Amino acid sequence: MNPVKERLFLSDFDHIKARNETILWIGSPQFIPYLFRGFWTSLFSIAFAVLWIVMSNTLASSVERNGLNWSYLQYFGYLPLIQVAYGILHKILSFSKTCYVYSTDGIMMRTGIFGSHFLAISYDKLADIQVEASILERLFNTGTIRFHSGKINDDEGHLTKLYDDWTALENPYEVFKQIKQLAFEGKKPLTQ
Repeated sequence: MNPVKERLFLSDFDHIKARNETILWIGSPQFIPYLFRGFWTSLFSIAFAVLWIVMSNTLASSVERNGLNWSYLQYFGYLPLIQVAYGILHKILSFSKTCYVYSTDGIMMRTGIFGSHFLAISYDKLADIQVEASILERLFNTGTIRFHSGKINDDEGHLTKLYDDWTALENPYEVFKQIKQLAFEGKKPLTQ
């Protein structure tokens, strides 16, 4: 990471870290893998939108002969395109503020577009840590570290773990090993 950028990020974390807490590592995502995370979902949305618009235009032209106007149906096809455009714009604008940190007490993340959103999780709250790398992330020697701190989504009785992700992180396996060592250092196993 650029030393100037690192000093700027560190000064931001000084406001939220504990007095005796020491920041051990700071990193930020790489742009291309960060931007294209979730690409397949976006591609599906774009394909659906194009199909919807083509089919609604075909339907509108065939029904128009019968005196009905169904051309407004095509506008519903633009909704997925707007959603994809918003996602891409959000990633582009938040990229420069996204930063990941691990310290002696826990992990922290900063992101945001105009303001800053900070997330801090102490090591004793971490229930699960995972590392993964998609095909695109492997091409850029990046990956994603996922942290589960006990947050659960309850969808009508179907429980799903919610993870906080460090996306498009350079050398993710090395960072993962360091965090895992810090997180589970001194913890006793639940069963003996």
